[in-house]
Amino acid sequence: MKEPSSEMIAAIAGALDTSLIELTSAVADELRSATVPASAAVSASRTSFALAA
Repeated sequence: MKEPSSEMIAAIAGALDTSLIELTSAVADELRSATVPASAAVSASRTSFALAA
């Protein structure tokens, strides 16, 4: 997977006839509401602590 450029994100927002802030807010809301299995959340938090140490 590749991270899109800001120009690409702006083009997508324009194609969807929405603003950049509305698009990013909608994506953030969707990511927040996505369910994550408890085992994955625990594993991710352990990894974060290990990387931060």
